[in-house]
Amino acid sequence: MSAFAAVSGLYENCRWSSVYLVNVEPGPFSKVASAHSVLRKLTAEGDDDLAGLVELLRRARYRLLVNILPAGHPALELVPLLEEMTKRCDELDPGTRVHASITAGMSGLRELLASEVSLLGSAAIEILETEAERSRALALSQRRYVVPTHEYLLSLGVPAQVTSDVQIGGLKPLGSLVCVGPHQLFPQATWNAARSETVCFVTFPSKDTTTPIGGLFGEAGGLRTPRFIVSGATESGFEADIEFVRVNEQFLSSGLSEASRFASSGDDAVEASLMLLEGGFAVWASTGDGSWMWTADFSESGGLEIVAAKATQVDADSFVIFRDAGAASELVRAYADAHFGTGKYRQSQENWKSALSSATERIGGFNRANDAMRSLGAISANARGWTRDFAIRPNRRQDFDAACRFAGTESESAETWTALSRIRSDHQRAGQRIRKQLEEALVGGGGQELESNGYQKIEVEGLGSLSVYRVLHRYPETKMIDHRQIDMPFTLTEP
Repeated sequence: MSAFAAVSGLYENCRWSSVYLVNVEPGPFSKVASAHSVLRKLTAEGDDDLAGLVELLRRARYRLLVNILPAGHPALELVPLLEEMTKRCDELDPGTRVHASITAGMSGLRELLASEVSLLGSAAIEILETEAERSRALALSQRRYVVPTHEYLLSLGVPAQVTSDVQIGGLKPLGSLVCVGPHQLFPQATWNAARSETVCFVTFPSKDTTTPIGGLFGEAGGLRTPRFIVSGATESGFEADIEFVRVNEQFLSSGLSEASRFASSGDDAVEASLMLLEGGFAVWASTGDGSWMWTADFSESGGLEIVAAKATQVDADSFVIFRDAGAASELVRAYADAHFGTGKYRQSQENWKSALSSATERIGGFNRANDAMRSLGAISANARGWTRDFAIRPNRRQDFDAACRFAGTESESAETWTALSRIRSDHQRAGQRIRKQLEEALVGGGGQELESNGYQKIEVEGLGSLSVYRVLHRYPETKMIDHRQIDMPFTLTEP
C-alpha cells in the first residue's frame, strides 16, 4: 500500500473517531506561566542575569504542562526547583517588576505543591473512568514519566495503559486515548487516531489555540476530516499580552544544550538547522554551501527513492538517513577509497587545502583571502568553504587557478585539478551506489515499518548501520555549531 493510500485510509477511518481538545482551568498554573513569560521577555531584551531564573521557571512550567502527577510527586522534582528559585529571588531587589513576577510565580507553584491532585490529572482520570479498563490508555510526551504515572493510576484504582507518544503505534485499538498536553506534542496520536474511538488532548487553554483547516490532518492531498471538538475552559486566566504555551521550547532548549557542548566561535563553526526527529531524537544539519543529506521519499505510487537534499529543503514528514558511525559524507569517502582507489589522490587534496589555509592565515583571515583571490582572477572566492573537510574543489577552473596563485601552488595546479576532479567523480559514483543499496534495503522491507513507526534501523553490507527518521519539525532559525556535531542524531534531554 502506498503512503498516499495509507493516509487516505486514515482520513476515512477518522470520520468514525471523535477528537477532543479538553481545556482545563489553569488556576495557580497561570501564575507560573505568566512569571516565566515576563522574565523570558526581559532576558530577550538583554537582562542576562535572569537567565537562571527563566530556566527554572521553564522546567517547572513544562513539567506541569505535560503531566497528571501531583506537583509534589518526587518524579517531577519541583520542590528542589522551588527551593532554588527562592534562593535566587532573595538576591533580587524588592519592589521591582522582576521580583513581583517571580514571587507570584513561586506562590502559584506552592499552591500546586500543596494540592493532592493535579489540575490536568483530575480531568484525565475523569475521562479514563468512563471506559472499561481494557479499553483505556494515557499518553505522555515524556517517556521518563511513564512508569511513575502508571503506578500513580494503579494507586488510585484507575489502571490504564500508559505510554509515550513514540510508542502509541504499538497500542491495540482502544476506546479512549487520553494525551496529556497540547496536541502539537503528539504527532503519533494524530497519525494513529483512527485506532481509537475517542482521542482526548487534555491541556490548559491558550490564547493562540488553533486547529488546522480541514481538521486533524489539515488539507494534505485535498482530504478533509472533522475539526477538533473543543470543550472545557475558554479563558486562559492570565494577561492577554503574555504568551502562554510554546510547545517547541523544550525541543529547542535541548538542542541548544547539546550544541553548547561543542560550542565554537572559531573557524570550525558551521551554520546549521535543528531538526526534531521521531523517537525523541534531534540533529543539527549543516545549511552551508555544498552540504547535503540523504532523504527517503515515498511516491504516490508506493515506490521509495533515496535523494540528496539540502537541510533547508527538508520539512516535517520527510525521512532523513544518517550513519550511526558518523556523517554521510564520511561514508562516501570511505566507499570511494575502498571501491575506486580514490585514496591515492587525497594527498594532493590535503596539500592544496593546507597551502590555502596557510595563505589565508598569513593574510589575516577569510575575508582578506577572498579579496586577494578575486584580485587574482577568481569570479567567486570562498576560502572558508574550500578548506572545509567535506569540500573537494571549486566548481570553476578559473576560481581554482586563482586560489592556487594565492596559495603559491600555481606550478602544481593542473595536476591537482586532475586529482580533485577524480575525487569528485569517484564520490558521485560512490553516492549513486550507496543510494541504490539504501533503496534496496528499505524497499526490501516494503517501507511499512518506516511509515508506521517513523523510525527504522537498517544494516547494509559494506555501509554498516544506518538509521532513518521521520522529521517532526525543523526549527527555522540557524545557529553556529561545531562541525563535529553535524549529522550526529542525539537524544533530547528532558526538562
